[in-house]
Amino acid sequence: MWLVMTNHLHALVQIGEAPLAVLMHRIARPYARYRQRQLRTTGHLFERRYKAWLVDADMYFVALLRYIHLNPVKARMVATVDECPWSSHSAYAGTATLPWLTIDFGLSLLGPTMERARQSYRTLIGMESLASEDRLHDDANPSDKRVLGTDRFLARISR
Repeated sequence: MWLVMTNHLHALVQIGEAPLAVLMHRIARPYARYRQRQLRTTGHLFERRYKAWLVDADMYFVALLRYIHLNPVKARMVATVDECPWSSHSAYAGTATLPWLTIDFGLSLLGPTMERARQSYRTLIGMESLASEDRLHDDANPSDKRVLGTDRFLARISR
């Protein structure tokens, strides 16, 4: 899932053998070069290095789905999530198809069929408030603040 804001972006990506840094480099470097050519400038385009969390998707995926997609509404950039064109919301809602985006895992957490999952997703997005989404940063693992998951999850991934 992803969302582009005016000054940052959110992305929940599943990494494989290659480190996340490789993916970020493949995205950020060409974009920086492109913008530098447009702006006729050189030097750093991005202010800081990206922030990354290791997430127990089984436990936090749905909360992150809601948190990321509602971010522009909370920031008062748009009135509804449907008004934000630069996000994966439309793919989850079923109003657009993005062949490069995998949505099956997230929707499977919301319902047994695609239709029921999308209905649950729309209900989830339409709910006024969920306390869990506001506490996501508080749920960071005490042993490693870069991990959103339990000690059991941390032990499992450490192997």
